[in-house]
Amino acid sequence: MNTVAALPPQLPGKKKNKKLIRVLVIIGVYLFVAWGVLIGFLASFLFSSKSTILLEPDTPKTASYSDANLISTAAALQRRWDILGYGVPWTSFTAYDNKIIGRIPKKFSADFIDNTLEMGVVEFVDLGNIYLPPGTKIATDANNAGVIRAPGRVWHTLFTNEEVIEVNMTRQEQYKYDIDFSLTETGGAIFAEYTAENIGSYLAIVRDKVIVSCLSIDEAIPGGSALISDFTESEAKEIKSALETIPLQVPLKWRVITTKEHIQIITDFIRGIFHPTPTLLGS
Repeated sequence: MNTVAALPPQLPGKKKNKKLIRVLVIIGVYLFVAWGVLIGFLASFLFSSKSTILLEPDTPKTASYSDANLISTAAALQRRWDILGYGVPWTSFTAYDNKIIGRIPKKFSADFIDNTLEMGVVEFVDLGNIYLPPGTKIATDANNAGVIRAPGRVWHTLFTNEEVIEVNMTRQEQYKYDIDFSLTETGGAIFAEYTAENIGSYLAIVRDKVIVSCLSIDEAIPGGSALISDFTESEAKEIKSALETIPLQVPLKWRVITTKEHIQIITDFIRGIFHPTPTLLGS
């Protein structure tokens, strides 16, 4: 005959032991993953062909900045290196804890890195009937954070590269190059009015208060697009790079990070995986 009976009471210690074992297993897995990530990052740091650089706001040049500014600046740096032909996976720039962490090939010199950290504010400046050669430092009435304005006469800025939406470089005969660019609706309207009223005047393309090119206005240019011609390859590349550059929103200083700093970054990264903290970024 089949019978039904109550289960014998289990000792409370067995349940506690099972819970303890589960907790220990989870902790063991976390530690295994954490050490694996740490060792992997350290190996890539010590034996990689890349350098890790720390980019921090150059505080004497800016009073304040937001998380959004720093994220935008990291994106602008990535875009610059993309244009130079050294984008992902060769380089990466990530905003992290009020700074930017950059991974770049070790072959680049300090001067090369310094050049990529220029603020990159490009202005279209009215020079009237005065020609000023490329390389001339000038003052303009546009107040650009992080850019030191030269003393002397203040020239009028029509608009900046924020109004440029597309740039192309084309090779012509006899090793000469043309640059054509398109502007936003706002930039195109300003450019059309200026060129119609200032035929025979000079228009300077200025990057960080230094003239890159000085152009003669030969005719009215409606439609928001223009062609500038007769450049050498190096001149054309410099102008194209200047027009395509996204200005940095935060002036930066940089240095190669130490092994200790690298370990700290990795530790913070791992801690963030296991104990994420919600962060509200500025918009």
